[in-house]
Amino acid sequence: MKISYLSTVRLPTNKAYGVTVTETAHAAKRMGLKFTVFAPGPKSSKNENLIWVKSIKYSTIPIPYLKNLLNLLRFQFNSILIPIFASCKSEIRESDLIWLRDPISALVIATRMPDTRILLEIHHKPRILNLLVVKILSNKKNVKFGVISKNLQEEMSRFLGVSRTVNMPMAVPSSFYKTNQARLSSNPVTLVYLGKGQSSGHDNGLITLFNDFCVASARLKNLKLTFVGLEPSFEISLRKKALESSITEDKLEFHKHVKHSEVPDLLANFSIGLLPYPNSKYNNERFPLKSLEYAALELPILASAINSHLELIGTDKCWLYKPGDSDSFSAAVSSIMTSPSLASSKISNAKSWAYEYTYEKRVISALSAFPNFQSGNR
Repeated sequence: MKISYLSTVRLPTNKAYGVTVTETAHAAKRMGLKFTVFAPGPKSSKNENLIWVKSIKYSTIPIPYLKNLLNLLRFQFNSILIPIFASCKSEIRESDLIWLRDPISALVIATRMPDTRILLEIHHKPRILNLLVVKILSNKKNVKFGVISKNLQEEMSRFLGVSRTVNMPMAVPSSFYKTNQARLSSNPVTLVYLGKGQSSGHDNGLITLFNDFCVASARLKNLKLTFVGLEPSFEISLRKKALESSITEDKLEFHKHVKHSEVPDLLANFSIGLLPYPNSKYNNERFPLKSLEYAALELPILASAINSHLELIGTDKCWLYKPGDSDSFSAAVSSIMTSPSLASSKISNAKSWAYEYTYEKRVISALSAFPNFQSGNR
């Protein structure tokens, strides 16, 4: 069985997108499937499962609004050109299934290769142009849709038809499963946020998180907050706020972006993992990869009380607080620190939950979109 994954994002990358693609490829290989990734990137890549595809490049422009506009235009053009270039390659034309995440690219492939099964993976409900494209794709018999949460599946099923979607949640690599519940007795107790200040242009709530931490730090004394992988602009803003709030250097720390393979060892040094996302439609459609990573690493999860965290993780696996409510944040941190039996129970529940989300299951879910799928038959 030959599966081709078409990426419009340059690979390799340590961002969540790249991690998911790479780990999915590894899982498929373990299952005995031939899984090839087609992506823009360096021609010199030594990865035998990665085939380079041409894409539009440009020189960096220092003017912010021109840079953003150019980024948008490049992305839209690449969504059309990358699948055109890829579809000219014999390796992808021999595929039993083409898997991708860009709706416009899916439409190009579906048009050029109308007899090939196509799986479009959706992480958020499409809007404007992409919504129109997805509607067009829903009328093509060879196209199915994979979504990352049951809520999104229900919403998309109403739009696309129940039989056209499969649930494909995020997953966590086996390298993240470690045993270590002793960190809550460390001094200081270290809270960690892994990720960016914004995701796809949406605020991740870090300024509010910092303000809540300041209040908790004054009350609980032995706390430390660490950010891993922030954009330089967010690090500068938070350092400035620390000076204004009289937060000393020993209370705040920043780590540069690290390779995903190094994340388990890094996170093993911390006491509490943070999911501070504010309430919004975008955030309530998310399935945060780091929630599974925290859970697998036996890192207590302190999450904002938004619908997605309540429904995906649940109060039996994490502690919830209201962003901007410093009392709520402080109380949750205090509960984690002072209730060892409760902490042990939630950590254990979270780890059992994480075991349910493997990359092999993601591959199986993808194949289940085509119930009559037989290797070599189209």
